[in-house]
Amino acid sequence: MTYWKASDGQKRIEQQKCRPQSVYSSPATDSNMIFKQDRRGRHLSWPHAAFDTTTTITISRVARIPDPIRIERFRRAPELGPSVLFFTGGTALRLLSRVIKLYTHNSVHLVTPFDSGGSSAKLRDAFNIPAVGDLRNRIVALADESVRGNPEIATLFAYRLPQNDGVDESDDDSSNNLRKELDDLVSGHHPLVSAVPVPLRDIVRTHLRLFRDAMPSDFDLSGANLGNLMIAGGYLSYPSEERDLESVLFLFTKLLEVRGVVRPTVQSNLHLKATLEDGTVLHGQHHLTQGGKGGGSPISSPVKDLRLMCRSSTSNNPSVCEIGEDLCSDIMQADLIVYPMGSFYTS
Repeated sequence: MTYWKASDGQKRIEQQKCRPQSVYSSPATDSNMIFKQDRRGRHLSWPHAAFDTTTTITISRVARIPDPIRIERFRRAPELGPSVLFFTGGTALRLLSRVIKLYTHNSVHLVTPFDSGGSSAKLRDAFNIPAVGDLRNRIVALADESVRGNPEIATLFAYRLPQNDGVDESDDDSSNNLRKELDDLVSGHHPLVSAVPVPLRDIVRTHLRLFRDAMPSDFDLSGANLGNLMIAGGYLSYPSEERDLESVLFLFTKLLEVRGVVRPTVQSNLHLKATLEDGTVLHGQHHLTQGGKGGGSPISSPVKDLRLMCRSSTSNNPSVCEIGEDLCSDIMQADLIVYPMGSFYTS
């Protein structure tokens, strides 16, 4: 019997063990006798009473939490680290993720694809796709930053086109400059792309070209993140009924040598709708994030109801979506499930 007993702030393990009896009993003989064979094959016998004794042994040890020995073991061999699963958004866990990858390459990050602000908002408005910004953010945070990784792609993946602060979005010169820079990236003449080794460079250029070819003529490239554009390009390359965000993410996790697993919680194109206690209705995650990407002021009333909705839906009924079997398997097999820091309602 094994159980835990707390004493003086330390955890001790107590076990009861019975001393094994290296004897056997023959059913064809007297049941009150025990028989044993010695080294020469001779059979010896004793009464049962001679061996009818047990000894209780108590074994105790001090367990330090966290265990410095295990931590050092994981640091030396992070590929053997524990499976830690996070339900998470994209920003709050970014810095911690850069440390987690030093101790385990088996962390699983289930990211909510409902962001409606920043660069993701422009892509969602133009192409009606799930938010990819938080997924890209986590991929970059978990990328191998050593010489064994591909730091050139990680740098490219995190790069943003110039932000036209204070400039009218319809300004022709500004728009033309941004489109020219995108053309240079696609052609491979841009220094960020030319720094990527072949054949990885061809993959980068292909995904940027896929996005450029699908981009509406009035799309605003100001402040656009290249990682978001490449993921969107890969996603849009599939026929609409076959689009698979996880396949595109898998490709880039391999290119960036990501030390963990990054997956969207769902692949549906949904938005958050919140009803506050004062009756205010907010459409979009960025309106809920206090001081976040939306740039607005914190909400003035507690959240009363929160649901997932299709943007085009006129009904007040929430959308129904299910997680896949692979995600269920990840959750069931995790050594530890974590609800980390971040917005309670949006992460």
